[in-house]
Amino acid sequence: MNFWLVLLVLVLPAVGVYLWMRMRRGKALSTASEAELLYNAGIGYRKGLGVDFDYVRARQLLLEAAEKGNIAAQYDIGMMMRQALGGPRDDEAALHLIERAAKSGDPRAALEMGRCCLSGDGLERNEQNAVFWLRDAADAGNAEAQYRLAMLYRDKNSSLWNSAKAASLMTKAAEKHYPAALFVLSEMYEHGEGVARDVKSADRWLLLAAEQGVPEAQFKLAKFYLTGAFGHDFPQDYRIAIEWFKRAGAHGIAEAQYEVGLRYERNEGVDAPDKMRAVEYFLKSAEMGYAPAQYRMGQLYQYGDTVVKNLDEARRWYQAAAAQGHGEAVEFEKKLRVRDTEQPFMEPVSDTGRKDGEEEWKG
Repeated sequence: MNFWLVLLVLVLPAVGVYLWMRMRRGKALSTASEAELLYNAGIGYRKGLGVDFDYVRARQLLLEAAEKGNIAAQYDIGMMMRQALGGPRDDEAALHLIERAAKSGDPRAALEMGRCCLSGDGLERNEQNAVFWLRDAADAGNAEAQYRLAMLYRDKNSSLWNSAKAASLMTKAAEKHYPAALFVLSEMYEHGEGVARDVKSADRWLLLAAEQGVPEAQFKLAKFYLTGAFGHDFPQDYRIAIEWFKRAGAHGIAEAQYEVGLRYERNEGVDAPDKMRAVEYFLKSAEMGYAPAQYRMGQLYQYGDTVVKNLDEARRWYQAAAAQGHGEAVEFEKKLRVRDTEQPFMEPVSDTGRKDGEEEWKG
């Protein structure tokens, strides 16, 4: 009798707790599996993987997965909401979901929270909160977060300024070949900022940045090859300079387009001078708003050099350059304006076609 009493009092409750825990665990596993299936299906519709693109369906599925606790879905649906994909933009709901994912350890979500805190996009701008989130993402190895945090530490006007921390984080991002970090780290080595000055290291990071497509790095590298900068590993080579100028120009650097034009005009690094090609590059640069190129186009049109002489076009380009403070363009634009307002002197002509006082010609 005592045995059955002991069994009833001690063993059965323990068995009950065990079975209850198994049931809850099974239910949790089932929910997690369902959430993962919903997430994968949502990503499929978002990316068109085996199905047609359907942002509306993707948004529905990802939201269901997020509500069931899928961390990746919380981030992805949050970003869809911020970008107004598959439905209206909803920053409040989006950032709520992204924050949940960030708190659960998603470095992408922590990075986005950091970005928003820095820019004030959807959240109140708060540098301390930005650092908190960026540090989470950076510690998880996110290269962009490491770069952004390094830039905060690099800012001498910020209370966070710490060049050693900036260099350490920038190095981590650069070692992951994050393009912007490669270029900034090059500058830090060139100037001894947070690291010992080392021109060879600066040149190595600069070349990597240029190869990764950073326009500023491509332009700087081109300038080095153009002049053969003393102390650097880039000897003067006009041909190589032109190639890097062209790459930088293709990425939107107007001055690089102008430099290519000068090389064709001056016969530097090209097979033969080619003024027509020079004009093409001057025009590209001018249209992108580079004042010296606008001034050069004004000269070409004023004197009919390579292009058909056109004083209206000359005036237009001089005015564009002058508006940016180009001194010589200001003077030339004034001269053309005076020429327009001053009527050329004409002697009176009689009805017979002779100038007054002139005798009729006799053959």
